[in-house]
Amino acid sequence: MDSDIPREFIEKNLAVQPVVRGELLDGVRTEKKVFFSPSGKLSQVPDDPDHVGFNFRLPMPDDSLFDVYASLDYLGEWKDDKGVPDLDNLRKAVNLRKLYIGRHYLSPKELDERNFAKRKQYGYMNLRTGMLCPETGWWEGWTVQNHVDKQVIRQSQLFPQASLGPNRTAPDGDGLSMLNGCGTALTRNGVTPDCILIATLH
Repeated sequence: MDSDIPREFIEKNLAVQPVVRGELLDGVRTEKKVFFSPSGKLSQVPDDPDHVGFNFRLPMPDDSLFDVYASLDYLGEWKDDKGVPDLDNLRKAVNLRKLYIGRHYLSPKELDERNFAKRKQYGYMNLRTGMLCPETGWWEGWTVQNHVDKQVIRQSQLFPQASLGPNRTAPDGDGLSMLNGCGTALTRNGVTPDCILIATLH
Protein backbone atom coordinates (compact mmCIF):
# COMPACT_ATOMS: atom_id res chain seq x y z
CA MET A 1 0.00 0.00 0.00
CA ASP A 2 1.43 3.35 -1.04
CA SER A 3 1.45 6.43 1.19
CA ASP A 4 1.41 10.16 0.52
CA ILE A 5 3.57 11.64 3.27
CA PRO A 6 6.16 14.14 2.02
CA ARG A 7 9.30 14.59 4.11
CA GLU A 8 8.41 18.25 4.66
CA PHE A 9 5.34 17.13 6.64
CA ILE A 10 7.45 14.99 8.96
CA GLU A 11 10.15 17.64 9.26
CA LYS A 12 7.59 20.21 10.40
CA ASN A 13 5.62 18.00 12.77
CA LEU A 14 8.62 16.36 14.43
CA ALA A 15 10.52 19.70 14.63
CA VAL A 16 13.62 18.08 13.14
CA GLN A 17 16.09 19.61 10.71
CA PRO A 18 18.11 18.13 7.83
CA VAL A 19 21.56 16.98 8.87
CA VAL A 20 24.51 18.86 7.39
CA ARG A 21 27.64 16.76 7.04
CA GLY A 22 30.57 18.48 8.77
CA GLU A 23 28.34 20.76 10.86
CA LEU A 24 29.61 21.49 14.39
CA LEU A 25 27.15 19.93 16.84
CA ASP A 26 28.25 20.98 20.32
CA GLY A 27 31.40 22.93 19.76
CA VAL A 28 33.47 19.75 19.51
CA ARG A 29 31.85 16.97 17.47
CA THR A 30 31.04 17.20 13.77
CA GLU A 31 28.10 15.67 11.94
CA LYS A 32 29.07 12.52 10.03
CA LYS A 33 25.71 11.63 8.49
CA VAL A 34 24.50 12.87 5.10
CA PHE A 35 21.03 14.25 4.44
CA PHE A 36 20.20 12.39 1.23
CA SER A 37 21.17 8.87 0.20
CA PRO A 38 20.15 7.22 -3.12
CA SER A 39 20.40 3.85 -1.38
CA GLY A 40 18.63 1.95 -4.16
CA LYS A 41 20.97 3.27 -6.84
CA LEU A 42 23.93 2.46 -4.59
CA SER A 43 22.78 -1.17 -4.49
CA GLN A 44 22.05 -0.98 -0.78
CA VAL A 45 18.54 -2.04 -1.79
CA PRO A 46 19.31 -3.99 -5.01
CA ASP A 47 15.69 -5.03 -5.63
CA ASP A 48 14.44 -1.45 -5.65
CA PRO A 49 16.59 1.21 -7.37
CA ASP A 50 14.00 3.89 -6.52
CA HIS A 51 14.66 3.51 -2.79
CA VAL A 52 16.01 6.75 -1.22
CA GLY A 53 16.72 7.86 2.33
CA PHE A 54 16.76 11.13 4.30
CA ASN A 55 18.37 11.89 7.65
CA PHE A 56 17.15 14.50 10.12
CA ARG A 57 18.35 15.61 13.52
CA LEU A 58 16.44 17.03 16.47
CA PRO A 59 18.13 20.26 17.69
CA MET A 60 19.48 19.63 21.19
CA PRO A 61 21.27 21.77 23.81
CA ASP A 62 25.05 21.76 23.53
CA ASP A 63 25.31 19.92 26.85
CA SER A 64 22.84 17.15 25.94
CA LEU A 65 23.97 13.63 26.83
CA PHE A 66 22.48 12.22 23.64
CA ASP A 67 21.57 12.94 20.00
CA VAL A 68 18.19 12.23 18.41
CA TYR A 69 17.96 11.29 14.73
CA ALA A 70 15.09 10.50 12.39
CA SER A 71 15.71 8.43 9.25
CA LEU A 72 13.10 8.32 6.47
CA ASP A 73 13.00 5.69 3.73
CA TYR A 74 10.99 6.44 0.59
CA LEU A 75 10.21 5.02 -2.81
CA GLY A 76 11.12 8.00 -4.93
CA GLU A 77 10.62 9.03 -8.53
CA TRP A 78 13.59 10.15 -10.62
CA LYS A 79 13.46 12.82 -13.30
CA ASP A 80 15.97 10.83 -15.32
CA ASP A 81 16.48 7.16 -14.40
CA LYS A 82 19.87 7.22 -16.10
CA GLY A 83 20.93 10.54 -14.62
CA VAL A 84 23.05 11.29 -11.57
CA PRO A 85 21.29 9.88 -8.47
CA ASP A 86 21.36 13.08 -6.46
CA LEU A 87 18.70 15.26 -4.84
CA ASP A 88 18.46 17.54 -7.89
CA ASN A 89 17.45 14.55 -10.02
CA LEU A 90 14.74 13.43 -7.62
CA ARG A 91 11.28 14.39 -8.88
CA LYS A 92 9.43 13.57 -5.67
CA ALA A 93 9.47 11.33 -2.62
CA VAL A 94 6.12 10.96 -0.88
CA ASN A 95 5.71 7.18 -0.66
CA LEU A 96 7.08 6.69 2.86
CA ARG A 97 8.06 3.09 3.56
CA LYS A 98 9.86 3.36 6.88
CA LEU A 99 10.40 5.92 9.66
CA TYR A 100 13.06 5.32 12.30
CA ILE A 101 13.64 7.57 15.32
CA GLY A 102 16.60 6.79 17.55
CA ARG A 103 18.46 8.21 20.54
CA HIS A 104 22.24 7.92 20.51
CA TYR A 105 24.03 8.44 23.83
CA LEU A 106 27.47 10.02 23.77
CA SER A 107 30.34 7.76 24.76
CA PRO A 108 32.53 8.53 27.81
CA LYS A 109 35.29 9.55 25.38
CA GLU A 110 32.99 12.02 23.58
CA LEU A 111 31.87 13.51 26.92
CA ASP A 112 35.49 13.88 28.06
CA GLU A 113 36.42 15.61 24.80
CA ARG A 114 33.50 18.01 25.20
CA ASN A 115 34.41 18.81 28.82
CA PHE A 116 38.06 19.38 27.89
CA ALA A 117 36.99 21.77 25.12
CA LYS A 118 34.81 23.68 27.59
CA ARG A 119 37.63 23.95 30.12
CA LYS A 120 39.93 25.26 27.43
CA GLN A 121 37.30 27.73 26.18
CA TYR A 122 36.54 29.04 29.67
CA GLY A 123 40.26 29.24 30.38
CA TYR A 124 40.72 31.80 27.63
CA MET A 125 37.92 33.82 29.24
CA ASN A 126 39.99 34.15 32.45
CA LEU A 127 36.91 34.00 34.70
CA ARG A 128 37.24 35.55 38.17
CA THR A 129 35.33 36.63 41.24
CA GLY A 130 32.46 38.97 40.38
CA MET A 131 32.15 37.76 36.78
CA LEU A 132 29.07 35.96 35.42
CA CYS A 133 29.19 32.17 35.47
CA PRO A 134 28.77 30.88 31.89
CA GLU A 135 27.36 27.46 32.81
CA THR A 136 25.69 25.73 35.75
CA GLY A 137 27.96 23.13 37.30
CA TRP A 138 30.47 22.21 39.97
CA TRP A 139 33.29 24.74 39.91
CA GLU A 140 36.57 24.16 41.70
CA GLY A 141 38.52 27.20 42.86
CA TRP A 142 42.21 26.89 43.71
CA THR A 143 45.50 28.78 43.89
CA VAL A 144 49.02 27.82 42.91
CA GLN A 145 49.69 27.07 46.58
CA ASN A 146 46.92 24.57 47.33
CA HIS A 147 43.36 23.39 46.67
CA VAL A 148 40.83 26.00 47.71
CA ASP A 149 37.14 25.43 47.26
CA LYS A 150 34.39 23.54 45.46
CA GLN A 151 30.99 25.11 44.83
CA VAL A 152 27.88 24.75 42.70
CA ILE A 153 27.57 27.95 40.68
CA ARG A 154 24.57 28.48 38.45
CA GLN A 155 24.56 30.11 35.05
CA SER A 156 24.42 33.93 35.17
CA GLN A 157 25.29 34.01 38.89
CA LEU A 158 28.33 36.02 39.92
CA PHE A 159 31.37 34.00 40.89
CA PRO A 160 31.79 34.34 44.67
CA GLN A 161 35.08 34.93 46.43
CA ALA A 162 36.89 31.64 46.95
CA SER A 163 37.18 30.35 50.49
CA LEU A 164 40.64 29.29 51.68
CA GLY A 165 39.28 27.54 54.78
CA PRO A 166 38.03 28.61 58.24
CA ASN A 167 38.39 32.35 58.82
CA ARG A 168 40.35 32.79 55.57
CA THR A 169 39.41 34.18 52.18
CA ALA A 170 41.31 34.98 49.03
CA PRO A 171 42.79 38.49 48.84
CA ASP A 172 40.37 41.13 47.62
CA GLY A 173 40.01 40.87 43.87
CA ASP A 174 41.04 37.22 43.77
CA GLY A 175 38.79 34.20 43.88
CA LEU A 176 37.34 31.91 41.31
CA SER A 177 38.71 32.09 37.79
CA MET A 178 39.19 29.59 35.02
CA LEU A 179 42.30 27.59 34.30
CA ASN A 180 43.54 28.25 30.79
CA GLY A 181 44.29 24.77 29.46
CA CYS A 182 47.45 26.18 27.85
CA GLY A 183 48.80 28.24 30.74
CA THR A 184 47.82 30.05 33.94
CA ALA A 185 45.63 32.96 34.83
CA LEU A 186 46.94 36.44 35.59
CA THR A 187 48.50 36.87 39.02
CA ARG A 188 46.92 39.37 41.40
CA ASN A 189 48.33 40.29 44.80
CA GLY A 190 50.90 37.54 44.46
CA VAL A 191 48.25 34.79 44.15
CA THR A 192 47.15 33.05 40.97
CA PRO A 193 43.54 31.92 41.53
CA ASP A 194 42.03 29.48 39.07
CA CYS A 195 38.92 27.34 38.88
CA ILE A 196 37.92 24.31 36.88
CA LEU A 197 34.47 23.24 35.70
CA ILE A 198 34.24 19.77 37.26
CA ALA A 199 30.81 18.68 36.02
CA THR A 200 27.77 20.13 34.31
CA LEU A 201 24.48 19.87 36.19
CA HIS A 202 21.40 18.75 34.23
